[in-house]
Amino acid sequence: MLQQIQVITLVLAAVCNLVMSITISTRGWKNPIYRYFSLMTFLNVLWALGLLIFNVSNNPEIVRFFVSFIYLAALLVVLNLFYFAWYFPFKIFHFDKIWQNILTIIIFIYSLYFIFFYKQFIISVDVVGQNDCVFNFVPYNIFSIVLSILMLGGIGILFIKYFRAEKIFKKSILLILLSVIIGAVAGFYFNLFSMYVDQFNNYHLGPLFTLAINFVAFYLIFSKRDKQIEY
Repeated sequence: MLQQIQVITLVLAAVCNLVMSITISTRGWKNPIYRYFSLMTFLNVLWALGLLIFNVSNNPEIVRFFVSFIYLAALLVVLNLFYFAWYFPFKIFHFDKIWQNILTIIIFIYSLYFIFFYKQFIISVDVVGQNDCVFNFVPYNIFSIVLSILMLGGIGILFIKYFRAEKIFKKSILLILLSVIIGAVAGFYFNLFSMYVDQFNNYHLGPLFTLAINFVAFYLIFSKRDKQIEY
């Protein structure tokens, strides 16, 4: 019964994110708000599908690869959320090219590691009963720190924007800020910190709660009442 609920939840999250990604990407890829939101939601699709394959597969090697893959997808989700927060609904900071390059190099290294060296990240898997796995906690701890810094950076940017913004923008920023905080707390708990206590029963709730961020952002972007974010 639990597995059926997990599968339904993950499929629902994937479909909703895919619809939002396609809808917003067709509105104008050159707009950084649209671009990063579309990428964020599409990567949420990959995150949910990776968790789905982890859930239903009985092949140890496939499970091992996709456990690693979902952490890459999660990292890229948070990266694009960070950039979305940077531009939504306006940009107030200048992001130096050198820091952008450093961040790109870090993400590139992690991408190679999660795809080609996943056996070093996931020490072993158990596909008897409910799928389970054992992590290499040194790279896992480093990954957790990087992910937390990116997420806290995005929240911090939105927090500063809220207090600096004109009244017309405050409601939109506050809604995004609250949804990001709720989604981040739930996502980090169910899909990051719970792994430290070997608890895999509720990992499907991470993508479900992060829909809160995406639904709110989708509404603000798509709503005619918030056309001011398009410039």
